[in-house]
Amino acid sequence: MIDKKAFFRFSYGVYLVGSGFGGKMNVMTANAVFQVTSKEPKVVVSVNKENLTHEFIDKGGWFSASVLRKDAPVDFIQGFGFRSGRRIDKLRIGTRHEVREGVPVVLDHCAAYVVAKVINQVDIGTHTLFIGLVQEARLLDGGELVYSDYRNEKGATPKTAPTYNREGEDK
Repeated sequence: MIDKKAFFRFSYGVYLVGSGFGGKMNVMTANAVFQVTSKEPKVVVSVNKENLTHEFIDKGGWFSASVLRKDAPVDFIQGFGFRSGRRIDKLRIGTRHEVREGVPVVLDHCAAYVVAKVINQVDIGTHTLFIGLVQEARLLDGGELVYSDYRNEKGATPKTAPTYNREGEDK
């Protein structure tokens, strides 16, 4: 037996992952971003293969990950996670961002960010783990949003999230 609610006890943050390719850029919400080394710092991001962000990271070879602050508004977070970048330009919603290595770095409602060059990737079925060598990291302001707080206080997850529960038991 697998009780999917057990996975909600894992510690996650909530992030905005940026990507770009061919002069186009996209941003998505993610909860699976983590540091894996400190010397020559490397981070990993898990991205669903259906997402435009996946295509851009795969082709462009770079990504950013902005750590959302705990006071980030729910509509701001969901604006990047419940709409497809194939249908709308998510960066045109008035979000303050900078462009580094051809990828957007969101600054609004974020506590920190990293920009990484992809050095490897691992196919894990529905998702790809992109492993990136950090080229830039900056501390901004405020404390980070923890995924369990987001789920309990702010809302559900999109269907492409690693923790999405198909049975509809969102909490």
